[in-house]
Amino acid sequence: MPPRRKATANDVLRVPNSLMQGLTTATPTELNRLNAFETTMLLGLLALVDQKHPNRDVYTSVSKILEIIEVGRNVAQTVDRKWTNADGTTQVRTYESTRYSPRTRERIQDALIRLHDRKVQIQRWEGKKPRNHQDRCVHVLEMFGFIYEREGEQLDVDDLPRSLARANRGSDERPVWRIVETDEDGNDIELRATGIVFRVSKELGEELRGKNGTVKFTLVARRIFGLLRRFACQPTAIRLLLTVVRQTDAQFRRRLTKLLNDLGFDRSHPKRSQNELTNILDELVESGIVKQYKLDPTTDRLSVTRNPDWYTDRVKG
Repeated sequence: MPPRRKATANDVLRVPNSLMQGLTTATPTELNRLNAFETTMLLGLLALVDQKHPNRDVYTSVSKILEIIEVGRNVAQTVDRKWTNADGTTQVRTYESTRYSPRTRERIQDALIRLHDRKVQIQRWEGKKPRNHQDRCVHVLEMFGFIYEREGEQLDVDDLPRSLARANRGSDERPVWRIVETDEDGNDIELRATGIVFRVSKELGEELRGKNGTVKFTLVARRIFGLLRRFACQPTAIRLLLTVVRQTDAQFRRRLTKLLNDLGFDRSHPKRSQNELTNILDELVESGIVKQYKLDPTTDRLSVTRNPDWYTDRVKG
C-alpha cells in the first residue's frame, strides 16, 4: 500500500477557534444556527484569506468561491474565442469554461449579505482555560462589498455616473451597496457584480495569526468541502463534522443531550434525534473521518474515535 504524504499548506485552511466554537456550540450570537450553505460559504471565504496577513482586504469573484466550495457547478462547456491579428490574419482558440447558474450566483450573493451581519463571540485565554467574553461579540466580516466595472474601469459607489444609482441591500447599520440602472420603462435593474471584497474582523485575524492570548486556530483539510457538499441539506451533520475535525485528541467524549442541543437537533424528539445522529456518524465512518463511535443514551454519553489522517492522499512512494 502506498504511503500517505504529509499535509502541506495547500491541503489545509485555518479556521479561528472562536468561530469554530460558535459554529458548533450554543453561544449568544447563535452562529450554530447558520444553515448548511451559509456555513459552507463562510469556510470558503476563509480559504481565500492570506494566512500570513489575514486582516488584508480579499478581492475575489463569486465563481472563485463556488469553485472552492464545490457547489452549483454545471457541466463544463467549451468557449471559442476569435480575434484578428495586426497582420490581418484570424486566430481561433478554444477554452474550457465552467458555467454557474444565475440562481446559484444570486443565492451566494444573498448569503454573503446575511453573513455580513453575523457576529461571533470572541474567546480569550484566562489562565489555563479559554473563556467566553460576553462583551466581545464582533462581526465575523469587518467589511464586505460588491465590485462593479464599466468599460474596464471600477465604479465608485460614492461617485456614480448620473445614469446609475446605488441601493442598499444590507441593514441600515451595515449597508451593502448594489448598483442599479433605470431602463426605458423606469424599472431599476441591478448590474451584475464583477467581484466581491471582504475583510475578516481584527479579532479573528489575530487568531488566524496565532497571536499570544488568543485561542488561535484549527487546521481544517480543504478536502472537507467535498463532505460539506455531501451534507448540503443537513446543517446538523455539518456542525457534527466540524466538531470532529476541531478535536486534537484521537478520542473525545460528549454529553449526548448537550451535544444534540449544540448541534441544533430537535430536543422535543430525543429518540428521533439520536437516530439522525447515528445515521450521520455512520456516514462519517464510511467517509473515513471517524474510525468508530459509541452512543449510549442510558448514560447520556457519546464517544468518538476520529481518524486524524483522513484528509491525506495515498501517493506512490
